Amino acid sequence: MAGHGLARCRSIPKDAKTAPGSGYLSTIWGGECRRVRSSARPVTTAVELDGRPKGIPMRLYSRALPTRIVAALSGCAIAGVALVSCADDTNDTGDTDMADTSGETGGDADEHTHDDDGEHAHDDDHADDHGGDDFGHVHGLGVDGDTLYIATHHGLFTWADGELTRSSEDDHDFMGFTMVDDTTFLASGHPNSRDDLPANLGLLESTDNGQTWETLSLSGEVDFHALDAKHDVIFGFDSGTAQLMRSDDGENWDSLGQVPMADLTISPDEPDTVLVTTEDGPRRSTDAGQSFELVADGAHVLLLIDWPRPDELYGVGPQGVVHHSADGGDSWEERADLGERPQAMTVAPDGSIYVALQRSIVVSDDGGESFSDVYTW
Repeated sequence: MAGHGLARCRSIPKDAKTAPGSGYLSTIWGGECRRVRSSARPVTTAVELDGRPKGIPMRLYSRALPTRIVAALSGCAIAGVALVSCADDTNDTGDTDMADTSGETGGDADEHTHDDDGEHAHDDDHADDHGGDDFGHVHGLGVDGDTLYIATHHGLFTWADGELTRSSEDDHDFMGFTMVDDTTFLASGHPNSRDDLPANLGLLESTDNGQTWETLSLSGEVDFHALDAKHDVIFGFDSGTAQLMRSDDGENWDSLGQVPMADLTISPDEPDTVLVTTEDGPRRSTDAGQSFELVADGAHVLLLIDWPRPDELYGVGPQGVVHHSADGGDSWEERADLGERPQAMTVAPDGSIYVALQRSIVVSDDGGESFSDVYTW
């Protein structure tokens, strides 16, 4: 699932419009104010990580955008319906509550930042020289047997037998990474070193464990920051438009409307049932994404979520508290507190829970009660 972090809106440019319709949205990983494009009007995003200005209501943006198009996404972020730049460096400061959400600033092609030399060079497949420092951010995790797949800002890696290995020559910024089965993976995101691809990669598929990737659809059009695939159905959240989208074949898509969310997961036994994480708590759709309702009043706010078995869900909150549901999401109980903002999570076929943090990947073999290090950097 996706990687995320939260921040509060601190300062707003004096020349920015404050009337309804102008739209102030908080984003994460940033630390600066920038004006971005919207299909309807300019939208100003005000970003800082250490607080909110006096007199600015925490949910000011809810008055500006009727549909509250705000989402904490997999390492990069949207503001309104406008995509901002994707920062290449990780800011480790400041967890906050979900009420001030957006995602990491994320990227139009001309604003997508690279290393100082403009590219990401790797001399061989092994990443031991720099280890996790090559990741940038972790956007997704997957497990097959003893192999852990790590989808990052600088490509897909595996951790197996104590060795970190680059899986593919493509060093894409892999967003929305999802394992369909043992060999078939889906992802989206942005190219890094390749200049023959559009800024938004659309839906990518690998049928050889992530070694090679082909475009299935929406190349140059969509940047999915959250994806899930079960029952031959794919749901994806496009960060550029805030649209939830659905496909039965990975090529033809239905747009289901703008749904503010951070992550999504499909029921293992009901293809039309989807849970999404929002600033108000988890919301459930039982009509294939046409409508959503809160699973319960006062439900825990979750950032990341996975649904490995019928009735059993796991989620991680924005401050690193792990949650478990044994009744399909109707009620939740707290498990371990990881003490920091999570970047990505997945539940393995054997029930182990993996979570990527700022400088480590941890695992729980007891239902989220306790965690130990798998890999640190």
